[in-house]
Amino acid sequence: MPNSQNIPWKRLTAEGTAIVLSILLAFAIDAWWDEVQTARQQAKLVLALQQDFETTKGRLESSIEKANSLISRTDGFFEAVKSDDPVPIDSIRHLGGGAFYKISFEPALSAYESAVATGRLGLIESPKLLEAITEFNQARENYELHDRMTADIHYLGPVWDMRKKLGSLSVLFDDSSGFPVRVQLTDAEYRQLIVDPIVTGAIEAVATANGSIAANLKEMHEATIAILLELEQLQ
Repeated sequence: MPNSQNIPWKRLTAEGTAIVLSILLAFAIDAWWDEVQTARQQAKLVLALQQDFETTKGRLESSIEKANSLISRTDGFFEAVKSDDPVPIDSIRHLGGGAFYKISFEPALSAYESAVATGRLGLIESPKLLEAITEFNQARENYELHDRMTADIHYLGPVWDMRKKLGSLSVLFDDSSGFPVRVQLTDAEYRQLIVDPIVTGAIEAVATANGSIAANLKEMHEATIAILLELEQLQ
C-alpha cells in the first residue's frame, strides 16, 4: 500500500486546478465568441432592415404624394359640381378623372420578411422596434383592405354601374384605362349628366376609399420613421 506521504499532492492539485481553469477558459472563449457572432449577425440584420425601410419610406412618400394629388382633384370635382360659376368642362373632366386612378404601394421588405420566416428577427431585442413594426403591419393590412375595396367599387360596384350607363368613363372624364367613346354632348347635357346621382355616388364611393388609403399610407410612413429611428439607436 503506497505511503500517502509519497503522493505529490501539491503537483496533482496544481495540475487539476490548471485543467479546471483551462476548461472554464474554453467555455468563456466559446461564450465570448458566440456573443461576437450574435453581435455581428444583429449588426448585419439591422443594416439590412434599414435598407428595407429606407426604400419603403421613399415609396410611401411617392404614394402619399400621388394620393394627395388624386384626392385634391376629386375634392375639386365636387366643388365644381356645386359651384354657381360654371367651371370649364375640360377642367371638370380632369378633376373627376382623379377618382379613377389607382393609388399603388408596394413595400420593399425582403430582408424583414426573411428575418421573420427564419426567426432571426429575434436577434434584435427592442420592444420599441417591435411595437413600431406592429403598427406598420396593422396600417399595411388596412391599406390592403381598402385597396381591395377600391377594386370592388371599380369592377363590381358603383363605378361599374356608371360604366354600364355611360358605356365608358371617357364620356365624362379623363381616364387612362377607359376606352374612348365618341359621344357628342352639349354643354348643358354634360353638366346635367355629371350631377346624376349614379355619377356623383360612384365618385364619392371612390373618394371615401381613397381617403382611407391615404390615411393608411401616412400611418405606415409614421411607423417607418419610428422603425428607422430605433434601428439607428441599435447601431
